[in-house]
Amino acid sequence: MAAAAAQASPVPSSGAATPAASSAPKVLMTAPPRVGSVEVYGNVKLDKASVQRLAGVAPGQALSLSRREMEENLEKGPGIIQAEVKGYCCAGDEIVLYIGILESGAKPFSLHSPPTEDLVLPTKIDLVYQRLLHALEAAYERGVTGETYTKGYPLSEDAEARRYQETLALIVDPYVEDLGKVLRSAADEPVRAAAAYILAYTGRKDEAEASLQYALRDFDPDVRRNAIRSLEFIRQSLAAMPPDEDGSRKAVSATWLIEMLQSISFEDRLEAAKMLVKLAPKENTAVLQQIEERALPALVEMAQWRVPEHAEPAYTLLGRIAGLPDADTESSFRENRRDAVLNLIRERAKAKKRFLVF
Repeated sequence: MAAAAAQASPVPSSGAATPAASSAPKVLMTAPPRVGSVEVYGNVKLDKASVQRLAGVAPGQALSLSRREMEENLEKGPGIIQAEVKGYCCAGDEIVLYIGILESGAKPFSLHSPPTEDLVLPTKIDLVYQRLLHALEAAYERGVTGETYTKGYPLSEDAEARRYQETLALIVDPYVEDLGKVLRSAADEPVRAAAAYILAYTGRKDEAEASLQYALRDFDPDVRRNAIRSLEFIRQSLAAMPPDEDGSRKAVSATWLIEMLQSISFEDRLEAAKMLVKLAPKENTAVLQQIEERALPALVEMAQWRVPEHAEPAYTLLGRIAGLPDADTESSFRENRRDAVLNLIRERAKAKKRFLVF
């Protein structure tokens, strides 16, 4: 199998069009890996064994097919509209495959059509951004990869890269509207991804959020991941603000992040769940109710994933929906007693006459 076939979705690096957008897993393989486990999600009509058979993979076997070959095999299967396969390295010395499918009749996570306008970043912004990319690339080559967030936006531990990031924070505010237009209309994916990254540095949070919320449904996965990353910094900024006179607080909207839990993309689901853990504490019953109504089956799928760091965000949200204190949910997860929450969710769904099988 070619090396790229086993990789998780590419995470942009400083040598690409935009800095690293997330902690999504990466894998570098020099020989065909052995499959340790296969996580299937999005399937209702087809069982897991059928999906594995269609993809041409099975736990314990060497992975001989490329990612695209597996996706093509799946999309020829009965009732499968779209499929996405990602690999995570490693569980021991074995790879974990994530297979997301969209079946006919299922509600998709709808993405915008690719835009077509010939738009670029504002010249002043682009100049600083390109220098930032070169500085980050040089820092990564020296092994300097850390970031700090004490100012409300990402700052590299590398002095030169940090200087350009601080410059972005000083100059970006007058260009928020222009960057929003780029996010909505620019045909070039790296340019849109750059705009989503740069908006983390603005003080005009409300305007930036509207554009970033739109970018959560961008056709390009790098743009979506950068949008989530920047929304996290906006969330932190809003959380630090004093409440309004009526005691309410401004918060990042959770609506499209909840819809993203229906995505066939592994990274979409994982990053959305991680963000929702921060947006929906136990006392935020309105958002938790929205999650329960719109994405409960997706959370149940994710909460059963074998890799703990991938399952825990969804499991935490299920615990809150079930009304458990976070400490109890965390304890059951660490002790590998996931039925403690899953059984409560099953009974809750049954009482509400919701169809939920797992």
